[in-house]
Amino acid sequence: MADPEDILQPLYPENHWIADLYREWSTSPISCVKATQTEGRAALETLAAYGRLLPSRPTTDSKLFEMQARMTAKEPVTVADMVGDLISSEHFTAVDMNSTREPKSIRKEEVLGSLVHFGNQNGEECISVLNVAAHTAQRRGVRYPADISPKKTDILHWNGTPQTRLDWVICPRGAITGSHIDEYTMRSWIWHWKGKKLWFAWPGSATNLEKYLSYLFNSTEEMNIARAIQEFENMEVLLLDDSDEGFS
Repeated sequence: MADPEDILQPLYPENHWIADLYREWSTSPISCVKATQTEGRAALETLAAYGRLLPSRPTTDSKLFEMQARMTAKEPVTVADMVGDLISSEHFTAVDMNSTREPKSIRKEEVLGSLVHFGNQNGEECISVLNVAAHTAQRRGVRYPADISPKKTDILHWNGTPQTRLDWVICPRGAITGSHIDEYTMRSWIWHWKGKKLWFAWPGSATNLEKYLSYLFNSTEEMNIARAIQEFENMEVLLLDDSDEGFS
């Protein structure tokens, strides 16, 4: 039986999956993630208190969806393949690589930079892609509009160990997302629990982007998950397990 303090009551009964996940995490931590870690508890407690329904899977009006399993490999992919996967999704809105080059094999970090730049110029109507193998990738500069240009030009952060991977997350273009970082799972915006991953994503609206950049480049405080849930607008979440095609 779970300890009483490990029982979470979401604000909405329909969000019961959050309580289930919290119970799993609290009673059987994985890797070096301990149930006593306060950040994990705070994040799920904040998620449970969130003021609207949070489906754990994409809905018809969601812009989150799963990529095909073949897209999780670390080798280069073609733009044509990537666009094909986007178009085949029922949650596809639009895509434009913001580039004049013909579809060909390119590095995924190149696609990331192009999409983020395009998203900052065009709002949140389209789709963003994040997928690089961190131990082989280099930091990439991302161009921003002049009015929100950060002091530093790179926003891709990883520790660079051989175990590290940045996985697919598909969301409104320019969205603020987090990534799994091996043993530092509690400091990232995707978590692993016993074969499960929880993605957090926020649209790249002007308000969200300004807050994100302020914390990233100017603040001495950490934008942890609980704070992001409270401060960023229009959050979406996606829970995957190792039987889902998009789990890598």
